[in-house]
Amino acid sequence: MYKLGVVQMKKILFLAIILIFALYGIQCAPAIKAGYDFDTEEDFTRFNTYSYLTHPENTQMSELVLRRVKQAIDRELTPKGLTMVSENPDIQIAIHTNVRSKVQLSTWGYSYSPYVVYWSSYGYFGTYGLEVREYQKGTLIVDFIDAQEKQMIWRGVAEGSLPDIPRSEQIEKIVNKAVKKMMKNYPPPPRKK
Repeated sequence: MYKLGVVQMKKILFLAIILIFALYGIQCAPAIKAGYDFDTEEDFTRFNTYSYLTHPENTQMSELVLRRVKQAIDRELTPKGLTMVSENPDIQIAIHTNVRSKVQLSTWGYSYSPYVVYWSSYGYFGTYGLEVREYQKGTLIVDFIDAQEKQMIWRGVAEGSLPDIPRSEQIEKIVNKAVKKMMKNYPPPPRKK
């Protein structure tokens, strides 16, 4: 009877550990949130061409990331009937980024440390488990400016966690996902009359 109880406890503990790792993996998956704002008085059907504004040199974004962002924007705008031009565009696009450190605190309930574990008829008890994790959060902002009026007409924003040690394919995947989520809102829905 005692051995069966120990085996059952080990199975429950094993399943709990697997569940914790699964939840941790879901929580750490790079989720990207996106939003937008626009000039509600603007007629977006009059914009057919675009170009990019020169990117400032004192930026956190590398040339490689900037190139990926532009390629992703091009892929999203071409099917919408917009064409990139080198002169006299209808829209000028400005790209901004920001990266900042964040801290995430996670509690896993009672810890299962071998040093502070008690057994009772209700189960294991121990010290309260706390995990502290520092990570990088990145923000991508894309502004559409009316080239003639020199006024912003649309802004898209995407935000998400960045990998600790990024690899090329990870960065490309994050950029593509962020731009796609953001650009699904361009052009904005026509205003109601």
